[in-house]
Amino acid sequence: MTRQKVLQWLVWVQIAAAILVPVLPVPAQTCPNGTLLFKEDFGGNSVDDPHISTTPITAMDKAYKQNTSGKYPSISSGRYLVTKKGYANGDTTSSNPYSQWYIQDDHTYPNDYTRGYFLQVDGKDGAHTFYSTELTGLCADAQLYFSAYVANVFTYYQQSQRTLIGRHTVEPNLLFVISDAETGQEFMRSTTGPIAPDATLPELGDWRKSSTWHQVGVSLRIPTGVNAVKLTISNSAEGGIGNDFALDDIEVRLCLPPVSVAAADTICSGGTTTFEGTFTNNGTFTEPLAYRWLYSATGNLTSQDDWATIGSNSNKLTLENTTRSNEGYYRLAVASQDGLDRINCRAMSDPIHLFVRDIRSEITDTICAGESYRFNARTLTATGTYIDTLTTLFGCDSIVTLKLHERHLHRHTDSHLGLRQHRNPESANTVGNSFHSLQRTMSRRFAAVRRAFPHAKRHLQRHTEGSVGLRQHRNPESAHQAGD
Repeated sequence: MTRQKVLQWLVWVQIAAAILVPVLPVPAQTCPNGTLLFKEDFGGNSVDDPHISTTPITAMDKAYKQNTSGKYPSISSGRYLVTKKGYANGDTTSSNPYSQWYIQDDHTYPNDYTRGYFLQVDGKDGAHTFYSTELTGLCADAQLYFSAYVANVFTYYQQSQRTLIGRHTVEPNLLFVISDAETGQEFMRSTTGPIAPDATLPELGDWRKSSTWHQVGVSLRIPTGVNAVKLTISNSAEGGIGNDFALDDIEVRLCLPPVSVAAADTICSGGTTTFEGTFTNNGTFTEPLAYRWLYSATGNLTSQDDWATIGSNSNKLTLENTTRSNEGYYRLAVASQDGLDRINCRAMSDPIHLFVRDIRSEITDTICAGESYRFNARTLTATGTYIDTLTTLFGCDSIVTLKLHERHLHRHTDSHLGLRQHRNPESANTVGNSFHSLQRTMSRRFAAVRRAFPHAKRHLQRHTEGSVGLRQHRNPESAHQAGD
């Protein structure tokens, strides 16, 4: 080959490479601690949230139908659940209980079936997209890191038994694609491959456990000129028995130096707390740096609309005389002076969840004449308003106000003899029955108090059944008479 032809060939190679650069992703660093731009954890992070969500996932394809019942059999191909506890696809109440699916837990709160929703899907037949969302306002040449957690919820035991008799079980195969939101041009395509069931749970009864979550993650650099991308998740598996999976904690992070925040996660109502942020600038931003504190009551990271500015010009934020209205999520944004308003171009900390413990409660209750009432370490025999102070595990003074009233029991009088006596033998048990009924009522009421103050010290709990809130007679003899 002549020198001239070699030079011509090199020129064509360079031209071809220049054409391909906007199409193919440029390798970018993995940054699991970068700025969190988007997170879908599906909610349900409070123990007060229902076991199964009835709120549709707007990013789910309309061809999928949401189930709001966890009872068997209520889910089938092309349906999904948003749940704290995995659906048992089988009869778990019979003398020989079984389930084809694991009782999956949430990835955000492992081994805790009281908090955190995840997405559980009974896959449809054939390749299709089931989840899609968009990110807008991205920086030029932004380096992103995408990740999610997936699990096959079909049990290893059920699949192995089917294999023994020559029957095929479909394993889910998820495809993640990031593309230009305007043109549809793909920048990244990554597949999980067939997701096998959890081989560490091989026994018949292992469906009562949770399958292992697996993280998938890829990084890419967004081409110049693109400021909005679309993320889609598809299932490439064929139809049939199986093809059942769970998805949780979908994240997109901007690869910037991390912002860390030191703060208490729980404080007492009326107290003071300070958040302090730290950021090491490696040349990403022009000095001097600018700071902005953001607050959200929900912590929603599928949109930035839930976040409001509550402080600026300092890496510290102090809250004084706190109330329950201060409870929520806080994060710190850092950038150059002229870049703080570019939401998806600045460095930000992960959200910090602040809990504010309400330290006041009020109880209204009754006793019968001649009875006593144990209120913490005090024995009460008269109506009135009483106040006591407990100490929580967080050092808060929990002030409890009791308003105690006396209930009068009416007795029948025989008008002929002038003697007080019950009209019939059956009513002789009325007083005793009333006493035991009141005991049960107080047990329920103080169980509610314990739920309201889960962190009260153990000395309060010791008085719940035998002493706190239960009426007691002044001596054993009178207690026997009431029971008789």
